[in-house]
Amino acid sequence: MQIDIFPTSIFIENIDANLINVKSEQITKQWMAETPSSHGNENKIEKESLNYLHSKLTNMLSEKYKTPFQVKLNSIWINKYKNFDFQEAHIHPGHQYSFIIYKEINESRTIFFRPSRHLISCFFEEKLISTIFKPTLRSNQIILFPSYLEHMVQKTDSGTTIAGNISLNVE
Repeated sequence: MQIDIFPTSIFIENIDANLINVKSEQITKQWMAETPSSHGNENKIEKESLNYLHSKLTNMLSEKYKTPFQVKLNSIWINKYKNFDFQEAHIHPGHQYSFIIYKEINESRTIFFRPSRHLISCFFEEKLISTIFKPTLRSNQIILFPSYLEHMVQKTDSGTTIAGNISLNVE
């Protein structure tokens, strides 16, 4: 008998990325990777866009949580990748879930790391237990994942993503 303990759930759905309108006054080079992004700047999301995003996120999470909850958008930003741009490995501390909306991409280059990957690599070869997950995503898709899940973006060609962080308020 096999029992998987402490699984990590992620969610992937289709989304109409054109309905998510985020306005940013400034896109600057961010992080060590110098990826053009509006992260940390004042970003505004239109009310209809926010309602659509809330509905989408709530529906995705209702698969996992049966207790009534409300989604609170903590932050949202735009990433505009150019050829060879990347994003180093990171987490989103202080939040419960994070998401990436693939607005205009040729190929998703996001990689997620197993939380215990460093411990596993001490005892097992990658051939036995994989420590990465690379989802195949396309434009007009969203991935929602726990904010503690370390991830990165490999060198990519041009594309636009919208990313954000949320918290859940239990009713």
